[in-house]
Amino acid sequence: MSLGKYCFILLLFFSNIKASYLRDLNIEILLKNQKETYQSISSNILKKEKFKNYSIKLILDNEEFLNKQYYVRFRCDKEELFSSNINYNTEKDGIIFKINKNSPNEIYFEFKSKKEKILDINIVVISQFEYEVLSKYVETIMGISYGIIFCAFLYSFIIYLNTKIKSVLFYSYLQISILSVLVFRNYLNTHLGYNYMENVLDFALKNITIIAIILFSKEILSFNKYKKYIRAIFDILIFLNLIDIFLIFIFEDTILYEIISIPLLIAVLILFSVLSYFQGFKESIYFILGWLLILFCLLVEQYQLVDINDNLILAIGLPLESLILSSYLGYKLKLMIKEKREKERLFIQQNKLASMGEMLNNIAHQWRQPLANLSFINMDLQLAIQNNDLNKNYLHQIIKDSTKQIDFMSNTLDDFKGFYQPNKQKENFLLSNTVKKAINIIKPSLQSIKLTFEIKKDKELTSYENEYIQVILNILTNAKDALLESKKSHQEIKIELSQTEDKKSKLKISDNAYGIEKKIINKIFEPYFSTKNKNSGIGLYMSKIIVQSHLKGEISLESSKKGTSFYIII
Repeated sequence: MSLGKYCFILLLFFSNIKASYLRDLNIEILLKNQKETYQSISSNILKKEKFKNYSIKLILDNEEFLNKQYYVRFRCDKEELFSSNINYNTEKDGIIFKINKNSPNEIYFEFKSKKEKILDINIVVISQFEYEVLSKYVETIMGISYGIIFCAFLYSFIIYLNTKIKSVLFYSYLQISILSVLVFRNYLNTHLGYNYMENVLDFALKNITIIAIILFSKEILSFNKYKKYIRAIFDILIFLNLIDIFLIFIFEDTILYEIISIPLLIAVLILFSVLSYFQGFKESIYFILGWLLILFCLLVEQYQLVDINDNLILAIGLPLESLILSSYLGYKLKLMIKEKREKERLFIQQNKLASMGEMLNNIAHQWRQPLANLSFINMDLQLAIQNNDLNKNYLHQIIKDSTKQIDFMSNTLDDFKGFYQPNKQKENFLLSNTVKKAINIIKPSLQSIKLTFEIKKDKELTSYENEYIQVILNILTNAKDALLESKKSHQEIKIELSQTEDKKSKLKISDNAYGIEKKIINKIFEPYFSTKNKNSGIGLYMSKIIVQSHLKGEISLESSKKGTSFYIII
């Protein structure tokens, strides 16, 4: 049998399943005010009429209690209760009594009050197991449930504020919707008879939660095939729920979920999650488990498959769903952090490669003088050979001069080679030496710009030296460009190394250009922002990333018409 046939049979099952009612007992609750006749309890009576001497009658169908025993928790003013035809025990806010096949068909309670008042009563039927085993843990279970769901909402909402990921926003919306449904249902369980607004909210909150589930699924699930059709189905379901919310305000009842069942809708979402899983989106397993939990809770609650209070079933199942989907968010966040770090690493390397052309010019400039000197040494050696003027002392001097020039060229290569190697191992280095390496790399391109380096207090760091050099070079390059653009007659860059009061290293790099305009100073560290047409605008952005994320330090700047100063504190 094909997958499509299996899915069709599954949908038919969920749409046609019949309930095995365990707690939907045929109990009629009637109310009589003084000498009036008994009438069914309604929200209008309870919330508008005042009572002094009144009676409440419960009419039972004893055939439903042949093999079962239930307890009825009756919230009332027990001090005003003076007569009843059934034995009961008192509780903090009312009474409790058991009903079984031996109970009278009609159970009545007579009340006498000192003055007329609006009644605050409630009647809840619970199973024997729930009363004898779970009752003492109900408040704890509900408290833990509320806490887990609220924490899931808070956790996801904070992630959204920092990442602006739409799916995380939908997830936080889903969690607060689920929490609202639980809290409101628990509130409805505390009294009899619902007014218009309570009825509307009861149905509308369910629709709002369903919309949140659909939006989250639509945003997060990935499909290679049928994507267009599946997303269209999601859109149609959202539209139908919005229409249903509008109709709820008119008819005070849901129309959509009288036609289709909510478990059917969740089954469709599970089907889409399974389809997404088999199309390669392995994270769908989280949603399959989460939606299965919701489906299980809804089936148990709607068709009363377990003899436990509906709210208690949801209070156990829904927090588990929150934990499963929150673990997915944690896994996704971990992947995002890993991906971000990898992008930063590539960004840093690209930033180095972007300046490679200028660096090659610097190498050529550094080598020009020693190559000229080697050429002169070679010419002198040829003349000495022609004139038979070779001797031991002369050869030693020639070798010494040649070696000096070659060493200079080799050291220049080492400086550049070390800078371009993607070294991710921390190492100990003296800051003054690191600053000098950066100066050696950029100095040939400074032209007539005067550069001074003052060491007030040195410091040894254990960190990533190459990345520290990268930051210095980015700032020096910006200072050089600003000075060349200023066309000042006296152009100067000052570097000052010192320490802060709490013994952190402080590197100050200043130029005497015309400074940065106030309207753009806050954008200096933003990616791709540049005032120069041919500049990529990633240098200072990467400097900030390196200092804050990799070197665990701070970078800041001050600017005026007299120039700009950058501060690196580590």
